[in-house]
Amino acid sequence: MVDPLHGTKSFIKGADTFAIVIGLVENGNSIFGCIVVPAQNKRFFAQKGKGAFKESDGKFEQIHTSDVQEIEQARLITREPSGEVRPIEEKLDQLPFVQRIDKGSGDKLCVIASGDAEAHINTNFRASKWDVAAPQIIVEEAGGVVTDLDGKPIDYKDGSINLTRSFVASANRELHEKIIEELALLKV
Repeated sequence: MVDPLHGTKSFIKGADTFAIVIGLVENGNSIFGCIVVPAQNKRFFAQKGKGAFKESDGKFEQIHTSDVQEIEQARLITREPSGEVRPIEEKLDQLPFVQRIDKGSGDKLCVIASGDAEAHINTNFRASKWDVAAPQIIVEEAGGVVTDLDGKPIDYKDGSINLTRSFVASANRELHEKIIEELALLKV
Protein backbone atom coordinates (compact mmCIF):
# COMPACT_ATOMS: atom_id res chain seq x y z
CA MET A 1 0.00 0.00 0.00
CA VAL A 2 1.54 3.26 -1.14
CA ASP A 3 0.68 6.85 -0.35
CA PRO A 4 3.08 8.92 -2.46
CA LEU A 5 2.09 12.18 -0.72
CA HIS A 6 0.81 11.57 2.79
CA GLY A 7 -0.05 14.92 4.34
CA THR A 8 -1.18 16.71 1.21
CA LYS A 9 -2.52 19.66 3.22
CA SER A 10 0.85 20.02 4.97
CA PHE A 11 2.63 19.88 1.62
CA ILE A 12 0.37 22.57 0.13
CA LYS A 13 0.98 24.81 3.17
CA GLY A 14 4.74 24.40 2.70
CA ALA A 15 5.16 22.49 5.97
CA ASP A 16 7.94 19.92 6.28
CA THR A 17 5.77 17.10 7.69
CA PHE A 18 4.50 15.45 4.48
CA ALA A 19 5.78 11.94 3.74
CA ILE A 20 6.00 9.05 1.33
CA VAL A 21 4.41 6.01 2.97
CA ILE A 22 4.88 2.40 1.85
CA GLY A 23 3.36 -0.54 3.70
CA LEU A 24 3.28 -4.24 2.91
CA VAL A 25 0.35 -6.33 4.13
CA GLU A 26 0.42 -10.12 3.93
CA ASN A 27 -2.44 -12.39 4.97
CA GLY A 28 -4.21 -9.42 6.55
CA ASN A 29 -1.22 -8.32 8.65
CA SER A 30 1.12 -5.37 8.23
CA ILE A 31 4.61 -6.89 7.88
CA PHE A 32 6.78 -4.07 6.50
CA GLY A 33 6.63 -0.30 6.58
CA CYS A 34 8.75 2.58 5.37
CA ILE A 35 7.99 6.25 5.88
CA VAL A 36 10.20 8.88 4.28
CA VAL A 37 9.90 12.50 5.42
CA PRO A 38 12.00 14.13 2.66
CA ALA A 39 11.89 17.73 3.90
CA GLN A 40 13.31 16.58 7.26
CA ASN A 41 15.76 14.07 5.75
CA LYS A 42 14.27 11.26 7.91
CA ARG A 43 13.32 7.68 7.21
CA PHE A 44 11.51 5.24 9.48
CA PHE A 45 11.19 1.56 8.71
CA ALA A 46 10.32 -1.77 10.27
CA GLN A 47 9.91 -5.39 9.30
CA LYS A 48 7.88 -7.90 11.31
CA GLY A 49 10.12 -9.46 13.94
CA LYS A 50 13.15 -7.28 13.10
CA GLY A 51 12.55 -4.09 15.11
CA ALA A 52 11.91 -0.48 14.12
CA PHE A 53 14.55 1.98 12.95
CA LYS A 54 15.07 5.63 12.14
CA GLU A 55 17.61 7.04 9.73
CA SER A 56 18.34 10.74 9.87
CA ASP A 57 21.18 12.47 8.05
CA GLY A 58 22.91 9.13 7.44
CA LYS A 59 22.73 7.99 11.08
CA PHE A 60 20.75 4.81 11.82
CA GLU A 61 19.27 3.97 15.22
CA GLN A 62 16.81 1.44 16.55
CA ILE A 63 13.79 3.15 18.06
CA HIS A 64 11.53 2.19 20.97
CA THR A 65 8.28 3.49 22.40
CA SER A 66 8.01 5.12 25.82
CA ASP A 67 7.03 3.11 28.90
CA VAL A 68 4.47 5.67 30.18
CA GLN A 69 1.35 3.71 31.15
CA GLU A 70 -0.98 6.40 32.53
CA ILE A 71 -3.06 8.74 30.39
CA GLU A 72 -2.34 11.60 32.81
CA GLN A 73 1.39 11.25 32.04
CA ALA A 74 1.02 10.62 28.30
CA ARG A 75 1.53 13.03 25.41
CA LEU A 76 -1.12 12.90 22.66
CA ILE A 77 -0.24 13.63 19.04
CA THR A 78 -3.08 15.63 17.48
CA ARG A 79 -3.61 17.03 14.02
CA GLU A 80 -2.55 20.49 12.97
CA PRO A 81 -5.46 22.95 13.24
CA SER A 82 -7.11 23.34 9.84
CA GLY A 83 -10.51 24.87 10.55
CA GLU A 84 -12.22 21.55 9.82
CA VAL A 85 -14.62 20.64 12.63
CA ARG A 86 -14.53 17.04 13.80
CA PRO A 87 -17.10 16.33 16.57
CA ILE A 88 -15.00 13.49 18.02
CA GLU A 89 -12.32 16.02 19.01
CA GLU A 90 -14.62 17.66 21.55
CA LYS A 91 -15.00 14.29 23.26
CA LEU A 92 -11.25 13.66 23.14
CA ASP A 93 -10.63 17.00 24.87
CA GLN A 94 -12.11 15.35 27.98
CA LEU A 95 -9.21 12.88 28.20
CA PRO A 96 -6.56 14.01 30.71
CA PHE A 97 -3.42 13.78 28.57
CA VAL A 98 -0.54 15.77 30.09
CA GLN A 99 0.24 17.40 26.73
CA ARG A 100 -1.23 17.66 23.24
CA ILE A 101 1.21 18.03 20.36
CA ASP A 102 -0.07 19.34 17.00
CA LYS A 103 1.66 17.48 14.21
CA GLY A 104 1.31 17.22 10.43
CA SER A 105 0.24 13.93 8.91
CA GLY A 106 3.46 12.45 7.62
CA ASP A 107 5.14 10.91 10.63
CA LYS A 108 2.67 11.20 13.55
CA LEU A 109 2.95 7.56 14.55
CA CYS A 110 6.73 7.61 14.13
CA VAL A 111 6.87 10.16 16.95
CA ILE A 112 5.24 7.50 19.15
CA ALA A 113 7.58 4.79 17.83
CA SER A 114 10.55 7.02 18.68
CA GLY A 115 9.38 7.50 22.28
CA ASP A 116 8.68 11.24 21.89
CA ALA A 117 4.91 10.89 22.52
CA GLU A 118 2.66 8.12 23.76
CA ALA A 119 -0.60 8.19 21.82
CA HIS A 120 -2.52 9.24 18.74
CA ILE A 121 -6.27 8.92 18.28
CA ASN A 122 -7.06 9.42 14.62
CA THR A 123 -10.10 11.66 14.21
CA ASN A 124 -10.39 11.30 10.43
CA PHE A 125 -13.16 8.83 9.76
CA ARG A 126 -12.15 8.77 6.09
CA ALA A 127 -8.76 7.23 6.88
CA SER A 128 -7.55 4.71 4.33
CA LYS A 129 -5.71 1.48 4.94
CA TRP A 130 -2.59 2.92 3.31
CA ASP A 131 -2.63 5.63 6.01
CA VAL A 132 -2.01 3.04 8.73
CA ALA A 133 -0.32 -0.05 7.22
CA ALA A 134 3.25 1.31 7.31
CA PRO A 135 3.10 3.26 10.58
CA GLN A 136 1.35 0.35 12.30
CA ILE A 137 4.26 -2.06 11.86
CA ILE A 138 6.75 0.68 12.79
CA VAL A 139 4.88 1.38 16.06
CA GLU A 140 4.41 -2.31 16.84
CA GLU A 141 8.05 -3.22 16.19
CA ALA A 142 9.08 -0.33 18.45
CA GLY A 143 6.92 -1.77 21.26
CA GLY A 144 3.56 -0.08 20.73
CA VAL A 145 0.04 -1.07 19.77
CA VAL A 146 -2.29 0.00 16.93
CA THR A 147 -5.96 -1.01 16.77
CA ASP A 148 -9.28 0.43 15.70
CA LEU A 149 -11.19 2.65 18.14
CA ASP A 150 -12.78 -0.43 19.72
CA GLY A 151 -9.45 -2.15 20.39
CA LYS A 152 -9.90 -4.61 17.52
CA PRO A 153 -7.19 -5.39 14.95
CA ILE A 154 -7.10 -3.29 11.80
CA ASP A 155 -8.99 -5.26 9.13
CA TYR A 156 -6.90 -5.26 5.97
CA LYS A 157 -8.90 -8.10 4.41
CA ASP A 158 -12.10 -6.06 4.17
CA GLY A 159 -12.63 -5.10 0.52
CA SER A 160 -12.88 -1.36 1.19
CA ILE A 161 -9.89 0.96 0.87
CA ASN A 162 -11.13 2.91 3.90
CA LEU A 163 -10.99 1.73 7.49
CA THR A 164 -14.33 0.68 8.94
CA ARG A 165 -13.42 2.52 12.17
CA SER A 166 -10.63 4.98 12.70
CA PHE A 167 -7.56 3.96 14.71
CA VAL A 168 -5.61 4.46 17.93
CA ALA A 169 -1.85 4.09 18.38
CA SER A 170 -0.27 3.81 21.82
CA ALA A 171 3.23 3.37 23.19
CA ASN A 172 2.41 0.13 25.03
CA ARG A 173 -0.39 -2.35 25.76
CA GLU A 174 -1.18 -1.01 29.25
CA LEU A 175 -1.69 2.56 28.06
CA HIS A 176 -3.58 1.37 25.00
CA GLU A 177 -6.11 -0.57 27.06
CA LYS A 178 -6.77 2.47 29.26
CA ILE A 179 -7.30 4.69 26.21
CA ILE A 180 -9.69 2.16 24.63
CA GLU A 181 -11.66 1.99 27.92
CA GLU A 182 -11.93 5.79 28.01
CA LEU A 183 -13.05 5.92 24.36
CA ALA A 184 -15.79 3.39 25.14
CA LEU A 185 -16.99 5.53 28.05
CA LEU A 186 -17.06 8.57 25.77
CA LYS A 187 -19.01 6.53 23.16
CA VAL A 188 -16.56 7.40 20.42
